[in-house]
Amino acid sequence: MKKYIHNLIAWKLKKLVKWLLISSHPLVIGITGSAGKSTTKEAVYEVLNTSLQYKGKVKKSVGNLNTDIGLPLAVLGFNSSPRFYEWPFVMLLSLFRVLIPQLNPLSRISILVLEYAADKPGDIKYLTEIIKPDIAIITVIGPAHLVNYQSINQIAEEKMQLALSLDKSGIALLNKQDPHLKQYVEKIKCEIKYFDASPHQTTMMIAKKIGEIFEINLKIVEKVLKNIKPMDHRLNLIKIDSFYILDDCYNANPLSTKMALEELSVKAKEVGATRKIAILGDMLELGQDSAKYHHEIGELAKKTADIIITIGEESKQIDNSHWFKDQYAAGPFLLNMITKGDIILVKASRKIGLEKLVDRLMSIKFH
Repeated sequence: MKKYIHNLIAWKLKKLVKWLLISSHPLVIGITGSAGKSTTKEAVYEVLNTSLQYKGKVKKSVGNLNTDIGLPLAVLGFNSSPRFYEWPFVMLLSLFRVLIPQLNPLSRISILVLEYAADKPGDIKYLTEIIKPDIAIITVIGPAHLVNYQSINQIAEEKMQLALSLDKSGIALLNKQDPHLKQYVEKIKCEIKYFDASPHQTTMMIAKKIGEIFEINLKIVEKVLKNIKPMDHRLNLIKIDSFYILDDCYNANPLSTKMALEELSVKAKEVGATRKIAILGDMLELGQDSAKYHHEIGELAKKTADIIITIGEESKQIDNSHWFKDQYAAGPFLLNMITKGDIILVKASRKIGLEKLVDRLMSIKFH
């Protein structure tokens, strides 16, 4: 029953977006990838919206509105998914926004920056049927949602559907360093532009490339990137008393965790930290390769961090760490061992809920 209602809502929202786009024709920038989608979306939006030629004419999806229901909600002008009992009002308001020009959320918008997510085969193709991008950006490809995909190559094929949906007039923006995309390049009908970046540099290089495409002065782009504030729970550096928290607990997969560990090293040098601590929770939905990926992350963490704390059943695969069943068990140990000068990375899949642990760490005060 729940699936039927979900599919019915998704179908109705798709129809509403189609009607809305009859009268509105913004240029659509679509962003997908295994990591960095939201951060890249924010950077692209800020670069465009800060420029004189596009200021006030750019709209972005808010939060994680990037699914079969979230994406059309974003296009229709909503900032979050409604509660169950709010849906009748949302559908009625959506209809008004489509029919009444004064309520059209795209009436003054020239550029729409959207996030396209996928956790199973066919998701991206369906999202492009709702609203097809004019510019497709693939951030980086890596192991994520492997419980629903047979391999990383199948993930790459899924993500590349965004670029493959483009018309000849479109632009596909791809990472030159990503080996998983090369086999699909010949199938793309439009112009391809490359950015050359390691996973850690992806967002910055994409934003610069967007600035180049839209003829925005490089100095303006660099100034914008320098001043962008990180999103909550996404590589957000927080100074607490006399230590630092690198809060990246929104979600995790092997690629994003590797990126977070790289950022831990960078930030430790920037702030002059005396000790690096990595708190790593389970990376979920990795299927039969879960043990392998947790072990690989453990090996990288040993080279990066001075102390490793792991949380959750899957994270038992990480050697030379202080392991705890959950955040509540880990709390007392952490509160006693943290000292002045530490920098602490907190990283885990969303369902592990380590944002509560971050809140506890933020309450620490040294006397």
